[in-house]
Formats: sequence, C-alpha cells, structure tokens
Amino acid sequence: MSPNYRFSVELEREISSTESYVNKILRPVRSIKRKRDKLPVRPASMSEPGNHPMTNGKAEKVSDGLPNGVDSHDLDSVHLDKWDFGPLGAQIHDQVHHLQESRSLGDSALAKLAEIFNGHAEMIKIVDDRYNNGQALEMENSELQNENKMLWAKLDKVKQSHKVQLRNERREYEKEIARLETKAGSGQRLKDMYENLLEKHKKDHEKLAQDAQEALELKKDQLEKDNQETISKLEADKKSLSEKLAKREQELQDMTQLRDQERQTRETMQSKATAELEKIQQALASVKAKYEVKRLPVEHYAERYRDLIESVASTVDEYFSDLPDKAIENRPGTYTQLKRKRSTFAVVPVTPTETARVLRLANVQNLIFDAIRETVWQPFFSRYLWKSKKDTHAIDEIYLNLATEGEEIQHDWKVSTLRVLDRLDNGVDVEEKITAAIDQQVVQILEPLLSESNKADFRSELKKVFIKAAELGQESRRDRCPVYIDSSPSANSSSGWKEFSEGFDVEDAPDPTLASCRDNIYAPLCVSPRLYRKRETTATPGAGQEEDELVHAGVALFPGTGIFQKGKMEWDEFVLRERERWNVGRTRRASVASNATGPGFSPPELSNKHSKTWGSHLKAEYD
Repeated sequence: MSPNYRFSVELEREISSTESYVNKILRPVRSIKRKRDKLPVRPASMSEPGNHPMTNGKAEKVSDGLPNGVDSHDLDSVHLDKWDFGPLGAQIHDQVHHLQESRSLGDSALAKLAEIFNGHAEMIKIVDDRYNNGQALEMENSELQNENKMLWAKLDKVKQSHKVQLRNERREYEKEIARLETKAGSGQRLKDMYENLLEKHKKDHEKLAQDAQEALELKKDQLEKDNQETISKLEADKKSLSEKLAKREQELQDMTQLRDQERQTRETMQSKATAELEKIQQALASVKAKYEVKRLPVEHYAERYRDLIESVASTVDEYFSDLPDKAIENRPGTYTQLKRKRSTFAVVPVTPTETARVLRLANVQNLIFDAIRETVWQPFFSRYLWKSKKDTHAIDEIYLNLATEGEEIQHDWKVSTLRVLDRLDNGVDVEEKITAAIDQQVVQILEPLLSESNKADFRSELKKVFIKAAELGQESRRDRCPVYIDSSPSANSSSGWKEFSEGFDVEDAPDPTLASCRDNIYAPLCVSPRLYRKRETTATPGAGQEEDELVHAGVALFPGTGIFQKGKMEWDEFVLRERERWNVGRTRRASVASNATGPGFSPPELSNKHSKTWGSHLKAEYD
C-alpha cells in the first residue's frame, strides 16, 4: 500500500490522503443527509460527474451555505408547539431548541465549507477524476485477475492431459525399445556366427596356400636338378645375345648421330638460303617501293600537331603569365633588353595588365615556333648534317630546280634523298645541338622574363617540345603530301587563322584617344603557324584548282583589333608617369638643398641612390 493511500472502513476500499481529508470535513453533512433520506431532493455523490457542485464542469456555487438538495427552510418548517407530548414536552422542547442551535452552527459550518469548496473546485474535480480512474483500474485489475485464474485453470487442465499423453507414449516407446533390443540381440548372434565362419574360411585358405607354396618349391628344386645342363646353356646364350644387343645399340647410336648431323647441315643450308632469299625479296621490295609513298589521312597529323601546339601554349602560359620580381623592379631595363633582342617586343608593355599578358604570351610563342621552324622543321632536316654543321641549302636548291622536270621526278628525287638522310641519321644524337639552339634562340632572348629558378625547368620543357617537333616533322615530310608550314598571316585574309586575343577590340578600351593610333601600321604577329597540305590533283578535265587541306588552323594577333596600339599606349603612359615622378623627385631634392641655410638643424643629406621606380635610368631606356 502506497504511503499516500489508506484503507477506509466506511467505504471498504483504499482512498488517498486528500479524499480522507474531504471525508472528515463532509462527515457532519453526511449525517444530516442520513436524517433527510426521505426528502424528495437527494444530494449528488462524488461518483456522479456533472451533478456535484465541486466536480461538474461549471463548478457552480453552493446556495445558502448548504449542499444541493438541502433547503434551509426545511428545518424551519417543523413546529412542535402544536404537538402535546405530555410530561415529556418540556424536555422535548429543550432538546429541539438545542437541536435548532446545533443546526444553525451546522449551517454556518456548511456555508464555510461551501466557500472552501467553491475556492478549490478544480482540486476537488481532480480528486474525483482520480477516484473514478482508480475505480476503473480496480475493475480492470479484477477482470485481469479473473482471466488469469481461468488461464491457469486451462493450463492445469492441459498439463494434466499432457501428463496422461506422455505416460501413454512412454509406455509405447518402452515396448518399442524392448522389441528392438530383442531384435538386436538376435542380429548380434547372427553376426558372431558369420564372423566365426569367416575366420574359419580364412584359416583354411591360408593353409591351402602354404601347402601349395611348399609343393611349388619342391617341384622347382626338382626341376632345377633335372634341367641344370639346359639352364647353363640358356644362360650362355643369354650372355651372347646381350653382347650382340649392346653392339647393335652402339651401331644404331652412331648412325643416328650421323643422321642428325646431316639433318642439321641441311637445315643450316636451308636457313641460309631462306635468309638470302628474304634479303633479295626485301631488296626487291625496297626497289619497288623506292618511289611508292603512302598518303596518310589528315586526321593522323591533325591530332599530333594539335598536341604539340597545345604543349607549347601551356608551357608559355605557365612560365610567362606573370612577371618575375626582377622584371617588375626594373621595368625600363627589361623593356629595353627585350626590344633590343627582338623588335616585336616594342609593343609589349612590362606591366601587369591583361593587354600586356596577351602580347607577352603571343610574342613568346612566336619566338619558340620561329626557333622550331628554323632548326628542326627545315624541308630536308637531317640530324647528321646538323651535327656535322653541313649546309642544306644546296639540297633545297636542287629540289626547287627539279620542279621544271615534272612533279613525279621531283617527288622521286625527294624520296631517294630522304632515304639517304635517314640512313645517315641512324644513331646520331643531337640533344646537345637542341639545347644550344634553345639557349641561343629562346632562353637568352627571354632571360629578362625568366627567374633563375625557372630557367632549368623551362629549358627542359622546351627540349621535349623540340624533340617531338623534329620527329613529327620528319614523319610528315615522308608523306606523299607533306605538311607545309605557314607563319605569315595576312592582314587582308584570315582564312585558316584564328585571333589570339579572343575578341579584344580597341573600341572596348577605356582610352578614347586609342582610335587615333589605328593609322600606325603593324604587321600581323604569328602566334602558332598554320599547317596545311596540298590536295591531290584530279584527272577531271576542266576542274578548278582546289583549296589547300587544312591540318591545323594558325593563331595570330591581327592589327585590326587595336591590341598593338593599346600595348604601345600603355607603355608610353607608364614612361610618362615615371618621368614626371622622377622630375618631381629631383625638384624636391633641389628645393631641400637650397633651403638648408642659417643656424639650426640642417636637413639630412639625400642619398645619391635613386628609387627603382623613379627616373634613375637614362632617357634612352624609355625610348
């Protein structure tokens, strides 16, 4: 039992402490209700929701300080004067008077209780709800207990029936086991009988075998005694035959070895004859194919040349997109060195602008492809002649003069000459020559734009590009229709060319005076060459000359975009600003020196070392 609950003898159940307290308060009221049971109006109990003044939804007030159903005028309506009780009348009247006084006290107490109930109606309602819920739980518990008793009764009944079934099945199993044991006993006896019989037969067989072996030995000894002379003669014959067999085997081995030697000699002679025949056939095929060269499809060269050009572009973008620190610190000197080494850098400002970046990348690629074209992309490039410092101009002149003899004769002479050069180039290494060409024609010119830490890596990347270009050039020149290189874009015709600046136009520039610079004439700058092949001539009479077959479109900077003017204007503006800054700085130093007179502190002496960004350089460095 919970400490918040106690057993009520009057209600014959457990009640909470709150309900016990309310019962104590309502005990006088219940006693009055018992006296007034015959009245027509009955007060509502706490178990009837909606009727009790403290637990209904509206929590209505108790009228006149009494519970519902009790009228304050009911007791006043009782008059005892009209009744004659004889000698007991005085006593009865006194008791009635006392009862009326008690009733007035009870009424006042009930009025106080009604006020308390009206103030705590919600609490009383909660108590009533808990009481009703407790009643429902008690009923549910009682039903579950009854169901539990019924289940246990059924379970006992099932257990009893299972016990009887188990006892009957155990008896059946015991009978079956006894029957199987009896059967097993008879089988064991039969097994023992057969094992004894098998053992007997085994002993009899061993005895018979032993007797037969003894008889055989006796017979063998007897036969050996009887045929001893015959055995000796047979052994002598056997020995003689063994000697003859060994002699014949030796003869057979010698003959087999002689046959193998003859076969090997014949095979050697036959292989030599076959090799000579193959050489003759190869020589014949070489003579036949001397003037037969296949024409490979244009896609075969397009993809390889595209990879080569993209590798050059990626290398240039990696090493020249940004200016090194030494170029930024000495921009006039960098510009002067580049312009002196290569005139196309005259329009490339040494500034961190997009125009300067585009012009710088374009000129670097132009320089690299010019170096490739002048070294490994010669029409009759030969590693042997290059390493031996032999001049190939005579070969070029002969090839050009043979054009008057006809295209076929010119082509056959070219094929024969290239084959001779290929044999001379076999095993010749020109890595040192490529390195020297890269240093002289590329690295030395671009040295102002390269930091010391990047020179070795840039030289290594260019070496790979030159080797790949040499292999590709030698392969394409052997074709029936070789690949030609065009590095001279035309300002009037852009067929087969693309604009490198990607739509840069002078009208988009912020400086409105740039349009006036269009009068200055600039030649187009080849960034990467246009690669093409001549189409095969058709035998159709009257057919016009067909256009060249484009292998890879060239990329160039055209003057129509205004990018050259824009670059020149940017550099001129930079030079003008530097000159003005230098003049201002010189004026300030002169004014400070002239004002340092009279007593007092003199200004600090200015250093003769000029700023890197001021006009410490000569005027010629800007021009």
